[in-house]
Amino acid sequence: MLNPTDQAVDSFYNSLLANHPTQQFDVIREGRAPHVFDFAPYELILWHHEVLYPTVIDQSQSELQAYLDAGGKVILSGMNFLDHLNADFAATFLGFGNPLLNSSADFLG
Repeated sequence: MLNPTDQAVDSFYNSLLANHPTQQFDVIREGRAPHVFDFAPYELILWHHEVLYPTVIDQSQSELQAYLDAGGKVILSGMNFLDHLNADFAATFLGFGNPLLNSSADFLG
């Protein structure tokens, strides 16, 4: 499935995490990017986005930084996150600088 729907991706993560307590914040349903108060109750955030919908991580970068500074953990799952994060954030919180973005296909055939 090269272009999964929002519902298909949500279903994938729901089944993947079925045996773990979770709560979902859906930016499409909420109509806004998450705030630091949305992150605060959680030790770990799994931030994912679909191919067809752009991420809003750039709108929550300072909130995400505050969450991480306070000891929170995050897993980013999806494409093009690096296009939306500034280099200082990537270096400080992801451990690298100057990422090389390759938009060519990974697989052929």
